[in-house]
Amino acid sequence: MEAVRQALTLLMTDVEGSTALWEAEPGPASQAISRHDEIVESVVVAHGGEVLKKRGEGDSAFCVFKIEEDAVAASAALQRELASENWPTSKPIRVRIALHRGEVEDRDGDYYGATVNRCARLRAVAHGGQVVVSQAVHACVSGKHSFRDHGLHRLKDLLHPEHIYELVCSEEEFPSLRSLNALDHNLPIQLTAFIGRKQELREVEEALSASRLVTMIGVGGCGKTRLALQAGAHVAGYSTQVVRFVSFADLPRSSDVSGVVARGVGVDAPDQTDPIDAVVEAFDKREALFIFDNCEHVLDSAAAVARRLLMECPGVKILATSREILGLSGERTFITNPLALPPETEQNPVQVLRHESAALFIDRVRQRRADFVLDSGSAPVVVRLVRALDGIPLAIEQAAARAGTIGLDAIVERLGKKLDLLRSTQRDVEPRQRTVRATLEWSHGLLDDAEREIFARISAFQGVFTTADASVVCGRDALEEMESLVQKCVVTAVHSSSHAMGYRLVETVKEFGRERIEEDAPDAFERHLEWALDLAEWIDETIEGQSSAEAFQVLERAYEDLVAALRRSIDALDGRAVPLAFALRKPWLRRGPTTEGVELIGRAIFDVGHSDEKLVANAHNALGAMAMNVGQTEKALENLGMAAERFGELGLPTNAAASIANMGILHALKGDFEKAKPLFEASLDAYRSGGDTVGAAKVALNFGRMLADSGHDDDAVPFLETALATFQGSDPVREALALVNLADVLPEGEPVRRLGYLERSFRILTESPDHSQMSIGLTQLARIAVDCRQFTDAATLLAAAEHCLDQTEAEPSKSLVESYEELHRLIGYEVPHEAVGAANTRARSMNDTARMTYATELACDFRQYLDARK
Repeated sequence: MEAVRQALTLLMTDVEGSTALWEAEPGPASQAISRHDEIVESVVVAHGGEVLKKRGEGDSAFCVFKIEEDAVAASAALQRELASENWPTSKPIRVRIALHRGEVEDRDGDYYGATVNRCARLRAVAHGGQVVVSQAVHACVSGKHSFRDHGLHRLKDLLHPEHIYELVCSEEEFPSLRSLNALDHNLPIQLTAFIGRKQELREVEEALSASRLVTMIGVGGCGKTRLALQAGAHVAGYSTQVVRFVSFADLPRSSDVSGVVARGVGVDAPDQTDPIDAVVEAFDKREALFIFDNCEHVLDSAAAVARRLLMECPGVKILATSREILGLSGERTFITNPLALPPETEQNPVQVLRHESAALFIDRVRQRRADFVLDSGSAPVVVRLVRALDGIPLAIEQAAARAGTIGLDAIVERLGKKLDLLRSTQRDVEPRQRTVRATLEWSHGLLDDAEREIFARISAFQGVFTTADASVVCGRDALEEMESLVQKCVVTAVHSSSHAMGYRLVETVKEFGRERIEEDAPDAFERHLEWALDLAEWIDETIEGQSSAEAFQVLERAYEDLVAALRRSIDALDGRAVPLAFALRKPWLRRGPTTEGVELIGRAIFDVGHSDEKLVANAHNALGAMAMNVGQTEKALENLGMAAERFGELGLPTNAAASIANMGILHALKGDFEKAKPLFEASLDAYRSGGDTVGAAKVALNFGRMLADSGHDDDAVPFLETALATFQGSDPVREALALVNLADVLPEGEPVRRLGYLERSFRILTESPDHSQMSIGLTQLARIAVDCRQFTDAATLLAAAEHCLDQTEAEPSKSLVESYEELHRLIGYEVPHEAVGAANTRARSMNDTARMTYATELACDFRQYLDARK
């Protein structure tokens, strides 16, 4: 459903003190909240409103009305009903209510927009039993009800003040509103709404409750200052602490911050006196939160001042923002991450809007274009854009500002040149934040010469890399500089495995770094190519052996970089393109995308070439095998024929045998078994004549599969058993393939044995994922699930099998297509269409490990079920 924008009156409730109530009286609290919900729904519906249950958060309600008068009447009736209720708790339930009117965005019966956020902020200032309304509501009903005028109040969103009125529902008098007006702070008014970050706010508040010094670090433009201000507003709102905001942004580098701190916290320091002496004297017995903003360029002075204040003012806490920690004892670090991103494939506008990065972009676009609508056409474009910007608020806001004038399509077209695109013309923005480039130049200027060189070198990386990878590209141990770059928030640390740390550069930082390569590290891409070739050759040697699990882990991490290096080498007509492309053939065949492999190895062979004729022939064979996998029959036959002919000329019969076997596989996939059989036999003879038992076992594996597909299961078994005996313990992927195929050819009357083979194969494929073999095994298990009448599991398994095959981009064999069609028909008889859709969604949400774990557990369950049925 597309978005509908309309003006509504919102009514929000919240049970005061509900958290403490749940902890003290969990049983009565549960009864009381259930009764609260019943009363709210009854009263709201009776007054023409609607309760949106899915938007209630905890012990609260979110209701909408079309008519202001109905909402006001409902809120008064609600407070009367709640006050007269006999509650099961030791104290009566007290509920605060807020009313606000404005334009909201209706998406599938749920509501979004600044009006919703503003109403929630309004509710936060009220007390239990009280109803507060905004100026927008009061203006419509002022002559029909009695109100108390509370005047202008600043809310915790730090936006413009709100004129608040209290609806008089009883004779009770309430304390002052919990707005920022009544609190001692100097937090600046913000001109734009604060979007999302609820979890981060809670985490900052928890950090401040556990430590007196919390430093928020993060890449430039990630929203540290805005989050710190919002955290300060929250701290001020729930405590009586003084909150002072002190910005160091305008200070020259290495300045003494003492005077700025004194002025910022509101202390006059006499001439000839250390300003911090005056601050200590003013705050030595007071509780306060000081926010020190933008510390990175005055780090030494800021740290010295912070240390003294913490030592001599026991009631003072400090929340600092910086691109590097202050380095003091007891300092707690809070990493400010970019905003949450929608999945790459997300197209539903409702789901897109629920991700903070997209919500921020849309909010800021509408400041320039109030008529902008997020619909099925614009949602995928917004997803692509915010993902390209890594969820960095500054970049998103600047992109939104330009989208408001030049349009979304123009923005997306220019994403390859983000640093020239992202700029602001607002005069009240600090010069170093008017463009993303200026922000990055500021960070870059804080690095020393060694850090600048390392930064330029690692900018050659496309994805996640390790310290060892960085050291190869840098030509020396880069551990210290990498650690420093992480601490200065230039590099982002990520877990590359359960025990190892990896690193990555966000896209805008990477683009800036690559601009620095020519000046700071002109050989960076050359070193990166050498690293990629060495790594690809190691993966090629390892991916079929006992260390295949490790090879697959490295491949998953480094695949983006290996392909990027290959593309650069092809574009540069560098002779290393062919060996690099050839070394990547197994990953392309096993994990996909195979179409990309066909393109790149073809370009390497025909556009670049190589002097090693055996290597080129091997590359033709690999190209033929991949083309065969994706259904490009003519290209496959052409390249396999070229490879076999060239191997013959070079006197390499076993290499020629590999190409001949691939031709056999191609014909078998097409169901032409008469052509396939003599090719397999010829290939087997060549391997056996050359004494190559491993090569012969590889052919036996495919020959057995062909015999099974042609209806000769009994003939297939010895070939598959030979392959299993050869590969067991030495080549996990082919061992799994032999097990999967043996499970398929066993008689129908041996389901327990078949399940045993499948269990073994799934355990191997968990560590050494091969999407083609996963697809075959999952299809077989789906058939067994049907036999066990577990049709929902069968639907999930079949969807997972098809998804695995989709990832390789391989064309399924004729027999596999027939299996898919039969299973879809059998499942369709037993499982409703909606349930099949849910099973499909579940299957596609699983990663390889989850998929194999699920299959292994099911195989075990089915085996036990069948054993018991005997």
